[in-house]
Amino acid sequence: MKKYLGEIEFTKGHLTVTDPCYKPGTWCTGKVENVFKGTWEASMEVLDCGDWGKRIASLTVKAKGQNPVKSEKLDADIGVDAGICGVFEDKPDLDSVWGSLCDEFFFKARGGIAEPNSLFKCAGAWSESGYGDGSYDATVGYNEAGEVVEVTIDYGVDEDGDYTDESEDDKDDENEAE
Repeated sequence: MKKYLGEIEFTKGHLTVTDPCYKPGTWCTGKVENVFKGTWEASMEVLDCGDWGKRIASLTVKAKGQNPVKSEKLDADIGVDAGICGVFEDKPDLDSVWGSLCDEFFFKARGGIAEPNSLFKCAGAWSESGYGDGSYDATVGYNEAGEVVEVTIDYGVDEDGDYTDESEDDKDDENEAE
């Protein structure tokens, strides 16, 4: 089930895919450049995983009125240590307001919109990350002009509620064991 989170204004031409608890520049974040400037929409895919309950399978931000004509995996392993991940524009260090963010946002909802005039101090969208902490993939989609018009974080939850992390390292390990 897709759940609409709201609209965001991205105006700077770059984004970061990250756990909001990480400081800017942390190694396990993804940088996205040449981003379409304008209104974007955020949504998350929620799957019923039986005994595990409802889990967030993915978070997508997409430029309103734009359709990607090609997509590729972002060249980054997106680390998560707070069970939350998102796509942000100029996300600052949030250490000084982390407790308040948890109380006001993270403990009350499973996903939402970050606004510059809120505790986030930046524009973006966030969600819980599937089964929690780990390393996740992100995909970027491009329009005809080569601008990024879509970013999706895949939390590795499939339709059966299984965790589906099939990284290349895992496949190499399986091949070596045979």
